[in-house]
Amino acid sequence: MLFFRLGGDARMTAAARTLRAAGHHVVDLTTPDDRADREADGEAVWLLPLPLSRDGRTISGAGALTTDEALLSIPRGALCLCGSAPASFCEAAARRGVILRDLLCDPMLVAENAALTAEAALGILLTEGGVPLRGTRAALLGYGRIARALAARLGACGAAVTVFARREEVCAAALAEGAADARLTAALDGACLAAFPLIVNTVPAPLLPVGTLATLSARTFVLDLASGAPVPTPPVPGPRVRFAPGLPGRYYPEAAGAAIARAALRALG
Repeated sequence: MLFFRLGGDARMTAAARTLRAAGHHVVDLTTPDDRADREADGEAVWLLPLPLSRDGRTISGAGALTTDEALLSIPRGALCLCGSAPASFCEAAARRGVILRDLLCDPMLVAENAALTAEAALGILLTEGGVPLRGTRAALLGYGRIARALAARLGACGAAVTVFARREEVCAAALAEGAADARLTAALDGACLAAFPLIVNTVPAPLLPVGTLATLSARTFVLDLASGAPVPTPPVPGPRVRFAPGLPGRYYPEAAGAAIARAALRALG
Protein backbone atom coordinates (compact mmCIF):
# COMPACT_ATOMS: atom_id res chain seq x y z
CA MET A 1 0.00 0.00 0.00
CA LEU A 2 1.20 3.51 -0.84
CA PHE A 3 0.72 6.21 1.78
CA PHE A 4 1.26 9.95 1.38
CA ARG A 5 2.00 11.35 4.83
CA LEU A 6 1.58 15.09 5.29
CA GLY A 7 2.27 17.02 8.50
CA GLY A 8 2.05 15.72 12.02
CA ASP A 9 4.41 15.30 14.94
CA ALA A 10 6.82 12.64 16.21
CA ARG A 11 3.93 10.19 16.49
CA MET A 12 3.21 10.44 12.77
CA THR A 13 6.90 9.98 11.98
CA ALA A 14 6.86 6.83 14.10
CA ALA A 15 3.64 5.70 12.41
CA ALA A 16 5.37 6.02 9.04
CA ARG A 17 8.27 3.90 10.29
CA THR A 18 5.87 1.24 11.54
CA LEU A 19 4.06 1.13 8.20
CA ARG A 20 7.34 0.83 6.31
CA ALA A 21 8.44 -1.99 8.62
CA ALA A 22 5.20 -3.78 7.71
CA GLY A 23 6.11 -3.58 4.03
CA HIS A 24 4.16 -0.48 3.00
CA HIS A 25 5.56 2.43 0.99
CA VAL A 26 5.25 5.77 2.78
CA VAL A 27 6.14 9.07 1.09
CA ASP A 28 6.78 11.91 3.53
CA LEU A 29 5.61 15.18 2.03
CA THR A 30 6.72 18.66 2.99
CA THR A 31 3.94 20.05 0.80
CA PRO A 32 1.27 18.20 -1.18
CA ASP A 33 3.13 18.97 -4.43
CA ASP A 34 6.22 17.02 -3.30
CA ARG A 35 4.75 13.67 -4.29
CA ALA A 36 6.81 12.12 -7.07
CA ASP A 37 4.55 9.21 -8.00
CA ARG A 38 1.60 11.11 -9.41
CA GLU A 39 0.57 8.05 -11.42
CA ALA A 40 -0.38 6.36 -8.16
CA ASP A 41 -2.32 9.31 -6.73
CA GLY A 42 -5.66 7.60 -7.11
CA GLU A 43 -4.43 4.48 -5.32
CA ALA A 44 -2.57 6.19 -2.49
CA VAL A 45 -3.96 6.60 1.01
CA TRP A 46 -3.36 10.01 2.54
CA LEU A 47 -2.23 10.00 6.17
CA LEU A 48 -2.83 13.36 7.85
CA PRO A 49 -2.28 14.43 11.47
CA LEU A 50 -4.23 13.51 14.59
CA PRO A 51 -5.67 16.04 15.25
CA LEU A 52 -5.79 17.37 11.71
CA SER A 53 -5.51 21.00 12.84
CA ARG A 54 -4.84 22.65 16.18
CA ASP A 55 -6.01 26.11 15.13
CA GLY A 56 -8.84 25.12 12.77
CA ARG A 57 -7.02 26.65 9.80
CA THR A 58 -3.64 25.02 9.19
CA ILE A 59 -2.49 21.40 9.02
CA SER A 60 -0.77 20.36 12.26
CA GLY A 61 2.99 20.08 11.79
CA ALA A 62 2.92 21.35 8.20
CA GLY A 63 3.94 24.96 8.72
CA ALA A 64 1.60 27.50 7.16
CA LEU A 65 -0.13 24.97 4.89
CA THR A 66 -3.87 25.50 5.25
CA THR A 67 -6.47 22.76 5.39
CA ASP A 68 -8.01 24.16 2.19
CA GLU A 69 -4.69 23.99 0.35
CA ALA A 70 -4.08 20.43 1.48
CA LEU A 71 -7.55 19.30 0.46
CA LEU A 72 -7.23 20.76 -3.04
CA SER A 73 -4.18 18.56 -3.62
CA ILE A 74 -5.90 15.33 -2.58
CA PRO A 75 -7.39 13.59 -5.65
CA ARG A 76 -11.12 13.05 -5.87
CA GLY A 77 -12.07 9.64 -4.58
CA ALA A 78 -8.90 9.29 -2.49
CA LEU A 79 -9.03 7.93 1.03
CA CYS A 80 -7.76 10.30 3.71
CA LEU A 81 -7.02 9.11 7.26
CA CYS A 82 -6.85 11.82 9.91
CA GLY A 83 -8.24 12.76 13.30
CA SER A 84 -10.77 15.27 14.61
CA ALA A 85 -11.07 17.17 11.33
CA PRO A 86 -12.94 20.49 11.58
CA ALA A 87 -16.51 20.40 10.29
CA SER A 88 -15.60 22.80 7.48
CA PHE A 89 -12.90 20.39 6.27
CA CYS A 90 -15.29 17.44 6.40
CA GLU A 91 -17.91 19.33 4.41
CA ALA A 92 -15.38 20.46 1.80
CA ALA A 93 -14.00 16.92 1.51
CA ALA A 94 -17.49 15.55 0.91
CA ARG A 95 -18.10 18.10 -1.85
CA ARG A 96 -14.77 17.17 -3.43
CA GLY A 97 -15.40 13.44 -3.19
CA VAL A 98 -12.53 12.77 -0.79
CA ILE A 99 -13.29 9.94 1.62
CA LEU A 100 -12.44 10.79 5.23
CA ARG A 101 -11.97 8.33 8.04
CA ASP A 102 -11.39 9.61 11.57
CA LEU A 103 -8.84 7.38 13.27
CA LEU A 104 -9.75 8.90 16.62
CA CYS A 105 -13.06 7.04 16.31
CA ASP A 106 -11.14 3.75 16.40
CA PRO A 107 -11.91 2.32 19.88
CA MET A 108 -8.63 0.40 20.09
CA LEU A 109 -6.59 3.52 19.29
CA VAL A 110 -8.58 5.55 21.81
CA ALA A 111 -7.94 2.90 24.47
CA GLU A 112 -4.22 2.74 23.69
CA ASN A 113 -3.94 6.53 23.82
CA ALA A 114 -5.75 6.57 27.17
CA ALA A 115 -3.34 4.01 28.61
CA LEU A 116 -0.28 5.92 27.38
CA THR A 117 -1.69 9.20 28.71
CA ALA A 118 -2.39 7.62 32.11
CA GLU A 119 1.13 6.20 32.36
CA ALA A 120 2.71 9.53 31.48
CA ALA A 121 0.41 11.36 33.92
CA LEU A 122 1.36 8.92 36.66
CA GLY A 123 5.02 9.65 35.97
CA ILE A 124 4.41 13.39 36.30
CA LEU A 125 2.57 12.92 39.58
CA LEU A 126 5.38 10.73 40.92
CA THR A 127 8.16 13.13 39.96
CA GLU A 128 6.48 16.52 40.34
CA GLY A 129 3.60 16.00 42.75
CA GLY A 130 5.78 16.51 45.79
CA VAL A 131 4.07 13.82 47.87
CA PRO A 132 4.25 10.02 48.01
CA LEU A 133 1.25 8.48 46.32
CA ARG A 134 0.65 5.89 49.03
CA GLY A 135 -1.94 7.27 51.42
CA THR A 136 -2.34 10.56 49.51
CA ARG A 137 -5.78 11.83 48.52
CA ALA A 138 -6.06 12.48 44.78
CA ALA A 139 -9.00 14.16 43.02
CA LEU A 140 -9.82 13.09 39.46
CA LEU A 141 -12.08 15.46 37.54
CA GLY A 142 -14.00 13.38 35.02
CA TYR A 143 -14.17 9.64 34.57
CA GLY A 144 -13.65 8.85 30.92
CA ARG A 145 -11.11 6.43 29.50
CA ILE A 146 -8.05 8.40 30.63
CA ALA A 147 -9.40 8.95 34.14
CA ARG A 148 -10.34 5.29 34.47
CA ALA A 149 -6.86 4.19 33.44
CA LEU A 150 -5.23 6.72 35.74
CA ALA A 151 -7.50 5.86 38.69
CA ALA A 152 -6.45 2.22 38.43
CA ARG A 153 -2.76 3.15 38.39
CA LEU A 154 -3.09 5.60 41.28
CA GLY A 155 -5.01 3.02 43.29
CA ALA A 156 -2.30 0.44 42.63
CA CYS A 157 0.21 2.92 44.09
CA GLY A 158 -1.87 3.28 47.24
CA ALA A 159 -3.47 6.67 46.55
CA ALA A 160 -7.01 7.33 47.78
CA VAL A 161 -8.82 8.46 44.62
CA THR A 162 -11.95 10.61 44.66
CA VAL A 163 -13.72 10.97 41.31
CA PHE A 164 -15.77 14.03 40.38
CA ALA A 165 -18.21 13.31 37.54
CA ARG A 166 -21.33 14.87 36.07
CA ARG A 167 -23.69 11.92 36.40
CA GLU A 168 -24.65 9.72 39.34
CA GLU A 169 -24.25 6.50 37.33
CA VAL A 170 -20.66 7.46 36.50
CA CYS A 171 -19.96 8.08 40.18
CA ALA A 172 -21.43 4.68 40.96
CA ALA A 173 -19.20 3.07 38.33
CA ALA A 174 -16.13 4.76 39.82
CA LEU A 175 -16.95 3.42 43.27
CA ALA A 176 -17.56 -0.06 41.86
CA GLU A 177 -14.16 0.07 40.17
CA GLY A 178 -12.29 0.91 43.36
CA ALA A 179 -12.43 4.69 43.86
CA ALA A 180 -12.36 5.72 47.51
CA ASP A 181 -15.12 8.27 46.91
CA ALA A 182 -17.13 9.79 44.07
CA ARG A 183 -18.99 13.10 43.92
CA LEU A 184 -20.93 15.13 41.38
CA THR A 185 -19.03 17.97 39.69
CA ALA A 186 -21.93 20.27 40.58
CA ALA A 187 -20.35 20.34 44.05
CA LEU A 188 -16.91 21.18 42.69
CA ASP A 189 -15.37 24.23 44.35
CA GLY A 190 -12.23 25.28 46.15
CA ALA A 191 -13.57 24.23 49.53
CA CYS A 192 -14.12 20.61 48.51
CA LEU A 193 -10.82 20.45 46.60
CA ALA A 194 -8.78 21.86 49.48
CA ALA A 195 -8.45 18.41 51.02
CA PHE A 196 -6.61 16.99 47.99
CA PRO A 197 -2.83 17.42 47.58
CA LEU A 198 -3.15 16.08 44.01
CA ILE A 199 -5.79 17.22 41.50
CA VAL A 200 -5.99 15.94 37.92
CA ASN A 201 -8.38 17.36 35.33
CA THR A 202 -9.31 14.97 32.50
CA VAL A 203 -12.34 16.94 31.29
CA PRO A 204 -12.00 19.00 28.08
CA ALA A 205 -13.41 22.06 29.82
CA PRO A 206 -12.05 24.77 32.14
CA LEU A 207 -13.24 23.36 35.46
CA LEU A 208 -10.60 25.20 37.51
CA PRO A 209 -11.02 28.97 37.19
CA VAL A 210 -8.62 31.37 38.92
CA GLY A 211 -11.10 31.88 41.76
CA THR A 212 -11.05 28.18 42.57
CA LEU A 213 -7.27 27.88 42.26
CA ALA A 214 -6.80 30.88 44.56
CA THR A 215 -8.38 28.94 47.43
CA LEU A 216 -5.94 26.03 47.15
CA SER A 217 -2.78 25.55 49.17
CA ALA A 218 0.68 26.14 47.78
CA ARG A 219 1.30 22.46 48.57
CA THR A 220 -1.37 21.39 46.07
CA PHE A 221 -0.28 20.07 42.67
CA VAL A 222 -2.75 20.47 39.78
CA LEU A 223 -2.25 18.47 36.58
CA ASP A 224 -4.47 19.53 33.67
CA LEU A 225 -4.57 16.96 30.85
CA ALA A 226 -7.51 18.11 28.81
CA SER A 227 -8.98 21.59 29.30
CA GLY A 228 -7.73 22.75 25.89
CA ALA A 229 -5.97 25.85 27.22
CA PRO A 230 -3.41 26.42 29.96
CA VAL A 231 -4.89 26.61 33.43
CA PRO A 232 -4.94 30.25 34.57
CA THR A 233 -1.95 31.17 36.71
CA PRO A 234 -3.16 31.32 40.31
CA PRO A 235 -2.17 34.11 42.67
CA VAL A 236 1.06 33.66 44.60
CA PRO A 237 1.13 31.83 46.91
CA GLY A 238 -1.04 29.27 45.18
CA PRO A 239 -0.98 25.71 43.92
CA ARG A 240 1.59 24.42 41.49
CA VAL A 241 -0.12 23.94 38.12
CA ARG A 242 1.06 21.81 35.20
CA PHE A 243 -0.72 22.00 31.83
CA ALA A 244 0.10 18.76 30.02
CA PRO A 245 -1.90 17.96 26.88
CA GLY A 246 -0.77 15.47 24.26
CA LEU A 247 1.26 13.27 26.60
CA PRO A 248 1.54 10.20 24.31
CA GLY A 249 3.32 12.22 21.65
CA ARG A 250 5.61 13.88 24.17
CA TYR A 251 6.55 10.88 26.28
CA TYR A 252 5.94 7.82 24.11
CA PRO A 253 5.99 8.87 20.43
CA GLU A 254 7.13 5.45 19.20
CA ALA A 255 4.37 3.55 20.98
CA ALA A 256 1.77 6.18 20.08
CA GLY A 257 2.89 6.16 16.44
CA ALA A 258 2.74 2.38 16.26
CA ALA A 259 -0.82 2.54 17.61
CA ILE A 260 -1.75 5.04 14.89
CA ALA A 261 -0.24 2.80 12.22
CA ARG A 262 -2.29 -0.17 13.46
CA ALA A 263 -5.43 1.97 13.41
CA ALA A 264 -4.64 3.08 9.85
CA LEU A 265 -4.36 -0.54 8.70
CA ARG A 266 -7.60 -1.44 10.49
CA ALA A 267 -9.30 1.44 8.67
CA LEU A 268 -8.25 -0.15 5.38
CA GLY A 269 -9.87 -3.42 6.37
